[in-house]
Amino acid sequence: MLLQSTLSLALLLFSTATTAAPVDAIAMGSKHNLYLMTCKPSRDCLLIICGPDKSPYTAVGYFANGVSSGQSKRPTSTTVISNPATSWDGATKSGTIGANAFTSTIDAGASALAKGAIAGNATMGTEEFACFRDGQAKISVGGDLGDDDSSCTADYWCASTQV
Repeated sequence: MLLQSTLSLALLLFSTATTAAPVDAIAMGSKHNLYLMTCKPSRDCLLIICGPDKSPYTAVGYFANGVSSGQSKRPTSTTVISNPATSWDGATKSGTIGANAFTSTIDAGASALAKGAIAGNATMGTEEFACFRDGQAKISVGGDLGDDDSSCTADYWCASTQV
């Protein structure tokens, strides 16, 4: 009877330890997120003539602590990738976010994917990200890009794969 109780306790402790490990790894994972965006400056163009500072542009928004529903959707930092805007699809784009080199590769035709479908990958420094189709999230940027506030739509959302 004592042997059976000891074995039951050991089995219980083993199963608890093996199921707790992935949860701990997830809890310790990176909260870093990247948003590959198309942005429009808040000012309208006059007579359909836009200078480079007023035309839509592509940018990357970096969120160091993720994005929660109650949080202002302003990135920790933002960098312009191209002005005027160019498509993310079927292209490798690069730039610098803070002191980190950034590169993204989005599959050709990814803009036609359903929201949440895997669309490519990205790196920032040595951290790797998996990118998914978005097309709906709205993000505000400004100030750090040297312009007025801009309204951005996240074409792709990239989650860190670092755990």
